[in-house]
Amino acid sequence: MAQGERPVRHLRHPSRVTTSGSEAGNDHKTKQPNLNGGPGDLATITFIKRVLCSKPTKSGPLTETVGDEINEKPVDELLPPLTSSNGVDVQLYAIISVILNQSVQSWYNRITPDGDFVGEIVQIIAHCTRGLEERLRLVDLEGLVLDELPNLLHAHLDAVKVALDAGRTDNQIRFIYHTLRPHSALSPPATDEATSLAQYENESDWCQLLVSAIMPLVLPPEDLVNPCLDVLVSEIFSEMIVHSGILGRACEPWLLWEGVTKGIGTLRPIVRMGQTAALSPTSRLEQFGLLGSAEAAKRDLHGAQQGTLDAMALAFWSALQLLSTQIHDRLLNPALLPPILQAIRSAVFPDNAIAPPRVPPTSDEITEIKRECARAIVEAVPEPARTYYFATNNREVMEKDIEGKLELFGDAYIDKHLVVAALELVVVRLFPELGYPLSTG
Repeated sequence: MAQGERPVRHLRHPSRVTTSGSEAGNDHKTKQPNLNGGPGDLATITFIKRVLCSKPTKSGPLTETVGDEINEKPVDELLPPLTSSNGVDVQLYAIISVILNQSVQSWYNRITPDGDFVGEIVQIIAHCTRGLEERLRLVDLEGLVLDELPNLLHAHLDAVKVALDAGRTDNQIRFIYHTLRPHSALSPPATDEATSLAQYENESDWCQLLVSAIMPLVLPPEDLVNPCLDVLVSEIFSEMIVHSGILGRACEPWLLWEGVTKGIGTLRPIVRMGQTAALSPTSRLEQFGLLGSAEAAKRDLHGAQQGTLDAMALAFWSALQLLSTQIHDRLLNPALLPPILQAIRSAVFPDNAIAPPRVPPTSDEITEIKRECARAIVEAVPEPARTYYFATNNREVMEKDIEGKLELFGDAYIDKHLVVAALELVVVRLFPELGYPLSTG
């Protein structure tokens, strides 16, 4: 961004992503919580305003103040929109506030009282997130979530099983898996101090290459000529988020299991609410717009009179449309994002601060975390489905079976292969101009 220029403030556009509770005549705008925040979010809103909206006082660069005018205004009037959802924006701004407060303001405010620098960073991030949201609308989410990612997981688990059967030690298992599914970011397999350092450097380089490939596609053109902001934003995304966050903490087996448990606990109440709201006296075909009414469906079927095959075809496509609607209303519902982001923020940034390195749990604690994850997964599956899948009504047998499958995610280095592959797949779907997997060997 050229010196002295400030980007024009972007207005929040109504969301084009409707939830199951949206009504016609509401301009298709997703119902959003007030960005002033309820009692539970008051401390978070105050923290966001203090970090992103305050100005240094004359008494010194380290002293900041939030004026009464700022305190009275909602966040969406003070900061540019990050997405079309106010609820998502609150959680994202809370995360951004923690990162900037700990990693930028802690040293920048000692150099200069200039308060515009943080504002420019926020504008750049907002431009990037809005661009990502627009690209997300063009992605086939059903195909990605229900086909490509499951296939990726299936191939990963097959390779893990082969490595476990063929290898006797942890190093042998990792080497065999890496041979089956190599990736330059995770080469060479760490077996000693030298190979560990080489792998760490390759991993860091890959994160920087990934972010540097994406940044020109989402940054405003004028900011590409500002090396200071470009490097700073790239460093935040590549090192703090991708390298340290996604490929660091998030790949620890016990943390993955704990995250699954918390994620299920967060989402189950929302899904139940959606299921309750879906019940209505109207037919399900009419409710989801598949046919004008049940009578219309009967007239179509009887009018066609082309035999059983036509009736089966109609039922098949109606079921697919119903399934598609259910996927969008339940699995891909934008209302699920705020609680998920809040759970992530609470885990990574408790009390709106970067948490100190967590003390790794003991072996007994890890076993209990895995057992709790298995229990949560079993409880999340409807009873008829889990009885059919496990061929038993014994909950203990079900949980033991899931614990055995969770053990396939018991190695952080091998887990990184899955995370890197999934991350590349998502990036390529969002940015098809980057081509197929950035690095596969």
